[in-house]
Amino acid sequence: MNKTKKFWLFAVILLCTIVFLIGAIQISKIIEYQNSDFFQFWLGSRNIWDGRDPYNSAEWIQAHQDFGTDRIASPAYLYPLPLAILLAPLGILPLKTAFIAWTFLSESLLLISILLLLRSTNFHKTKHLLLPIILANIIFRPTTTNILGGQLSSLYLFIATLAAMLWHKEKWFWGGATLALLAIKPSVGFPLLLIVTPWLLARKKYPALAGIASTGIFLLFTSLLKDPLWIPKYINILSTKLGNEFGNSPTIWGFSAMACNFEKGCTTWLGGIALVLFLLLNIWLLSKWHFSSPILSLGHLISVNLLSTLYLWPYDHLLLTIPIVFTMVFLLQKGTPFLKVSLIFLSVSLASVFIRVATILIHLERETLYGLLPLLVWGLTTWVLVRENRATSQHTPI
Repeated sequence: MNKTKKFWLFAVILLCTIVFLIGAIQISKIIEYQNSDFFQFWLGSRNIWDGRDPYNSAEWIQAHQDFGTDRIASPAYLYPLPLAILLAPLGILPLKTAFIAWTFLSESLLLISILLLLRSTNFHKTKHLLLPIILANIIFRPTTTNILGGQLSSLYLFIATLAAMLWHKEKWFWGGATLALLAIKPSVGFPLLLIVTPWLLARKKYPALAGIASTGIFLLFTSLLKDPLWIPKYINILSTKLGNEFGNSPTIWGFSAMACNFEKGCTTWLGGIALVLFLLLNIWLLSKWHFSSPILSLGHLISVNLLSTLYLWPYDHLLLTIPIVFTMVFLLQKGTPFLKVSLIFLSVSLASVFIRVATILIHLERETLYGLLPLLVWGLTTWVLVRENRATSQHTPI
């Protein structure tokens, strides 16, 4: 890299750093971070240093009172202990400083993830998609709720993107080891790993499975050293949470709940039938896509997972960035006009706005309609994969 390119690269990084830092500081001024979900993440990591048990309700509630928050979102820590250990550096910092640092990091991880996806092929050509993608993210609800709420979705996106890139470069063990880190978000990570495993087996990518197992064992033993009894404590808390929120998530289960007027018995059997049929459809589709890019296939499986899992919120849909961006990259490489490709993310972002408006207009107090977003992206990736499968079949010599 010559001196001119190094200078401009440094200038761009410096500008992004300044803009992101100013943005993080401004957000901290308008958001009640003391009463946000970020406080739950921060308090869990703080407990690592204080020696408190985050799964002990009395200690958890007392900690809320000690730090002066008015909102007790749950009677105990809602996340697995490995997450608190991973975020332990945040627990050292004062709450406001930690919120600013995390917001800055979330913005940075989102941009890095997009850049990695754009660099997966010919970056000289795909770099022009960066501006349309950034502009679309301004109104993309998963992005705004993630950044403003101090959520962890940018971290999960970065983990999944890094895994996809490693698989794209045929580094299957390290990609699997990276993807397994999503287990720190069980409602998304565990179902995704279950869905990805048959796909890896069909492709005979056994090193990836070894990587997943290695990280899983590492996370398990590291957390057990901290608290040998954390797993039964967490399962008890998680089962209670799932019971309270069942049918409220923007997934197949949420659609089923709406069809059943949110009656749990009906939701259970209708959602179960719909899920089985949906998974069978995708198994059949993926069996025909042996040629497909690991990134595109993983992106498709992410949309399947976001529709299938029992419990998630709209900010978790930030993971859809992977199939959306790579679909744009893929279509551009295949000769689709730039203008059409550049409008894809904007169209999805507008759809998220329309869903929000529709939710308000019909006075729906749940966020189940947001399940239309991963359904839209699932349809997009399915269309691309079917189209490419036909093109490949036509050019395959007999």
